[in-house]
Amino acid sequence: MAVTVYSDEIEANLAPLYAPIKTNRAHGRVRSAAWRWTCAAEASGTTVAVAIIPKGARIIGGLVQASATLANTATLSVGIAGKDGSGYYDDAKLEGPGLKVDGTAVTVGTPVADSVAGLKAAAAQTAAQVSFALTMALGSTYETAKEVYLTLTTGTGAVTTEVVTGYVLYVVD
Repeated sequence: MAVTVYSDEIEANLAPLYAPIKTNRAHGRVRSAAWRWTCAAEASGTTVAVAIIPKGARIIGGLVQASATLANTATLSVGIAGKDGSGYYDDAKLEGPGLKVDGTAVTVGTPVADSVAGLKAAAAQTAAQVSFALTMALGSTYETAKEVYLTLTTGTGAVTTEVVTGYVLYVVD
């Protein structure tokens, strides 16, 4: 069987182009950032930074797990926010066009606002593991334009004293 159609990464590396494939796309090392957040009666709409993801990291997924009682009191969404506190996870100042977490284009000069639900929409949590960044529209394979926080934002209801744990997986080099 002869192969005649290739992925974008392989196509770019074929003659006569020979463009190097970024290590966060092929042959990179998977890194993880684990977290534990002990909630203390946070109100609905509270955003908490739970992990730091470096510039140039390609997000490949993650898990959130909560105490069994959290599902009865509140929902959580997973997003990203610029670590510099600018209110943008992509300043769109350098080369472009880039891509937003949902895969849509970024226009150079138009910053992209922090996203409270860019990796997972608000949903009830349980003691079972809940995945995030599962689709391109929800941040799977998104490459960070700068150092960012992975965030959890409380939704419907108030969070009582609960424990939320999880991790994010990403590739940098």
